[in-house]
Amino acid sequence: MVEAAVPEFARRVRERFGAYRHHVLATLRKDGGPRLTGRYAAVAKPPEPFHLFRAELTEVLHTSTEDPYVVLESWAPGRPLRTIRRTSDDATLRVG
Repeated sequence: MVEAAVPEFARRVRERFGAYRHHVLATLRKDGGPRLTGRYAAVAKPPEPFHLFRAELTEVLHTSTEDPYVVLESWAPGRPLRTIRRTSDDATLRVG
């Protein structure tokens, strides 16, 4: 779904997951409570076929830096890609 809607963004997210061994997945439980899950990719190899759980993506967020900004790129089904750039002393957001 992400690949069809915003292929360049999906490529950057996939590259990020492939480039590093440590990942954090942030999700929300049905009651709205946050859940952070750490994953060590080099060790975590599930048995095949792997059907322990199903993830239903409601939003993809990619965080990066472009000096002097912290850049947040956010995508959700039915919504265009949104980019926010902020510096540490910003009083307002730069959305574009």
